[in-house]
Amino acid sequence: MRKQSIVPLTLVMVLGWAIATAGAAQYFSGNLGGVWVEDSDYSFSEYSYGPGYEYSYTEDGAFSFEAGYGFTLAAGNDFGNGVRAEIEFGFRSNDIEDIDGSYQLYDYDSFYGTYYEEGSFKGSTSGDVTARSFMANVFYDFLPAEAVTPFLGGGIGLANVDVDTVVGREADTVLAYQLAAGFAFAINPNTTIDLQYRYFATDDPEFQGVETEYATHNLMVGLRFDFY
Repeated sequence: MRKQSIVPLTLVMVLGWAIATAGAAQYFSGNLGGVWVEDSDYSFSEYSYGPGYEYSYTEDGAFSFEAGYGFTLAAGNDFGNGVRAEIEFGFRSNDIEDIDGSYQLYDYDSFYGTYYEEGSFKGSTSGDVTARSFMANVFYDFLPAEAVTPFLGGGIGLANVDVDTVVGREADTVLAYQLAAGFAFAINPNTTIDLQYRYFATDDPEFQGVETEYATHNLMVGLRFDFY
C-alpha cells in the first residue's frame, strides 16, 4: 500500500470505531506470546543501459527467522451480545536466521566485451525484523454468559515493518490484517484470561527497491478487564 492511501484509511478506522462503539461497556486487554515469521521471499533487480553498454542484475531469495515475541494492548467495547470491537496496538520482533538465494549478472561494454555470471548463496546473517501495528478488530464470543467461551475474530489496519540488517535499516508502512481464534476463561465477572492463536500478515513491504513478504503465526495469552 502506498503512503497516500494510508492516511484516509486511518481516518476511516477511527471514525468507524467512534460510531460503532458508542454506548457499549468498555474493556482493556493485553496479550503476550511467541511469534513465528514465515520464510520471506524477496526479489531485487536493477538495469541500466546507454551508448555502448548494458548492465542488469537480478536476485531472488528467501529469509528465514528465529522464533520471536510480541505483545498487544487494546481498548474495546463489549456489546453484551457476544460481539466485541476494539482498537489495538501491537508489536512483534524476530531475529533473522539465514538467507538463501540466487543471482544473475549481465554486463556488456563495447570496449571490454560481455560478462555474465550466475550463482547461488546460502548462510547465516545478522539482523532483525519488527512490526508495529495499529488495528481495528472485531471478535465474537460464542458463549458470552459462560465461564469458558470460544471466540473468533479478525482485524484490519496498518503496520510499520522495520528491517535492520548489516547493510542498513529500512521501514515501510503497509496494510495489515489478522485472524484470531481462542478460548476465554472468566476468573470473575470483570476479569478474563484469553488463550489464542493469531495469523497476522501485511501487504508486501518494499525496502529500497527490494520487495519482500511479512506473515506471522502467534500464540498468545492475555488478560481482559471489563468495566460495566
